[in-house]
Amino acid sequence: MTLAIAIGFSASAQYDLEAIELRTMSTTNGEVPPNVPLILTLVFENTGTQDIPDQSTARLLFINGLDTFQDIIGTFNGAMPVGAQISFNSDPVTLPAAPPIANLCGFILMDSTWAETDSTNNLVCETLQVSSSAIVDLKAQRVIVNAPNDLDGFDIDNGDEDPNPITDVQAVFTNEGNVIFPAGFVIPYTYSFDGLEESYFGTLATDLAPGDSTIRPNVDPSFNVPTEAGDFEICVTMNYNDSEAGNNETCWEWTMIDSYVPPPPFGVEEGMNSNLKIYSNAGNIQVTGIIEPINLTVMDMSGKIVANNDMQTDGILFMTQAAKGVYMIQATNMVSGDVSTHKLSLQ
Repeated sequence: MTLAIAIGFSASAQYDLEAIELRTMSTTNGEVPPNVPLILTLVFENTGTQDIPDQSTARLLFINGLDTFQDIIGTFNGAMPVGAQISFNSDPVTLPAAPPIANLCGFILMDSTWAETDSTNNLVCETLQVSSSAIVDLKAQRVIVNAPNDLDGFDIDNGDEDPNPITDVQAVFTNEGNVIFPAGFVIPYTYSFDGLEESYFGTLATDLAPGDSTIRPNVDPSFNVPTEAGDFEICVTMNYNDSEAGNNETCWEWTMIDSYVPPPPFGVEEGMNSNLKIYSNAGNIQVTGIIEPINLTVMDMSGKIVANNDMQTDGILFMTQAAKGVYMIQATNMVSGDVSTHKLSLQ
């Protein structure tokens, strides 16, 4: 474990690390939930007269009552300036419903190489009430694709156009519970697309109060988007095991199309039904200008028939079961036999 801080220190020194604060996900009344993994955040400060030297080591302990559940040696990666504060997160600790009072502590002490001037300020504790009324719920609210910005409605044009890879995404998480996530809390989350996954860790710069949201910085998952027409989605999953698992994932969906018009018999031809007007209406097929009975045959871009219907008068052919995309519509005059073919995009 390394402690990342700025570089620069004096040679002769009197050193002192003080445990300032111990925080976890609790309500304003000091309540924490039972049977939910809690992360303790220990905040400590260099209260000595000199910078803590680079590569110094310190011992950190996290304690639940009389049980030390984490004991590690940390190395300073760079010097810690006088007055600087650092926060460090514990491994998860789960509290049972009983006893109802929990005494949690954090401890830090420099090793024997650099003796501290004050060994009485290295321990900080918090007494919390274990209560089922405390709810830890971090919701995956939204996933944002910033680049590319043209995926929805992208036209692959018979495979001649390739979509750009996904190189800039962000995630939004909302505190849906009634506890405060303290500054320094680390949110683990994963982006997934087309069988691929990329995981990240987001550290809160400020407290996240109930109802507040945090938007994570832009990252580049480098997801390649296939050159195919159809529906796609990219998802973000919040990986912290909170009280409500049902809202830990959210997705953004989009549709790519192929407007390529194949050659006859499926190509667009004017035909003899010059009065017909065929257009999209809320994802259905609107037909006007019918003078004599017609037959409508609807085909997808591979030539597969997805609908076939006779129409005597103007009306709507409902396509509620059809996927979004481009369709070819063959209209046959049932009296004269005249045929016209039309291209339509249903969204």
